[in-house]
Amino acid sequence: MLRIVTHIRRQYASFRASRADIVPIGSLIDGEIARIAGTVQAVDNTLTSSFTQRAAVLYVDELRVAEYEYHPSSGNDRRVWRSKAVVEDSVPFWVVDDAGKRALVDPDDAEVNLEVTNVGEHDCVNDDNPRLSDLLAKHGVPCVRYMGLLRGNEFTEVLLAPGDRVSIAGRCRMTSVRAGAGVVGYRDDHLIVPRFGDEGNDPVVIMTAAQ
Repeated sequence: MLRIVTHIRRQYASFRASRADIVPIGSLIDGEIARIAGTVQAVDNTLTSSFTQRAAVLYVDELRVAEYEYHPSSGNDRRVWRSKAVVEDSVPFWVVDDAGKRALVDPDDAEVNLEVTNVGEHDCVNDDNPRLSDLLAKHGVPCVRYMGLLRGNEFTEVLLAPGDRVSIAGRCRMTSVRAGAGVVGYRDDHLIVPRFGDEGNDPVVIMTAAQ
């Protein structure tokens, strides 16, 4: 029961935060639930997505495969899509608004509501790709050329990259960071910046800027 209640509270907090009005980063108050929007900037290094091998601060790659199951009630086989491989990773990143103010985002355990793209036609999915082959082998899936174009395979990717516009909602905390952590133009040893990170019942919500 506790786990169910906690999940419901997180869902409610996520819904409430995502419906909040967008506010300037410079006006954020420590401890408040707020929503901001701006452009993604890397803090240090970026990631490389598994399927398309693009630079990212957050990605979720999934391969689903169509399988057929016999249903006695109808006497027919039905096609069902089963997830065969899911790979996801993220690193902290900056969001910089139109006024040039920035907030730090820790996407660990975030609620991600970004566009899901079918990448089955991408070159990196269909050409000889040792990284993809090794990845799929770990999930028991044989890798063949042009497998992204084969019927019955669905490669999808959710990706957030430097330069993308994004909206972030959640509880803001003022945090001390070192000046060299992707911050350009500051000379102080440490800076106090707004930070959005998971706080149990107050998850961070990552959305497209248009939402």
